[in-house]
Amino acid sequence: MNDFKQLIEDAKEQYNKVIIVNDDDSTKYKSYCKKHKIPTYNLSVKLAELLEDIPEMDRDQEAADKLRTWFHEMDDEVIAFDNIDYLFSKEVGKINPIGTFNYLTRMKKVIILFIKAKKRNNLLIYSEEGSPDYMEIDISNNEGFVVGW
Repeated sequence: MNDFKQLIEDAKEQYNKVIIVNDDDSTKYKSYCKKHKIPTYNLSVKLAELLEDIPEMDRDQEAADKLRTWFHEMDDEVIAFDNIDYLFSKEVGKINPIGTFNYLTRMKKVIILFIKAKKRNNLLIYSEEGSPDYMEIDISNNEGFVVGW
């Protein structure tokens, strides 16, 4: 796991500080986070909590702002997110997690993002084509920081 520690250190020096981990091969990475006291948040649950007072028809307009505000309130230098499926729902505006967190991490924090997706070249493919939550995500800005595929 020294490689993962080095990857985190290397990410701190990047413009985009997002490490993308295949959730299907994440056990050792999640164990590393736990052992090194890197806070890991269930993002779907947290986002639902942040939006609970927002009417359903307005959630797609508010979700990204609520997420951004919560993120900026965190003091941790490295943060991990798992169970990010809610981000892909129409209800919250189908938030692109890679693009969103690439933007947010330009400030200072490193994000470890556990995601269930297929990888094809510089794309992550979430869900199945034709499904309402289907998304193709460009990861070319995160080259070298994608593990587990």
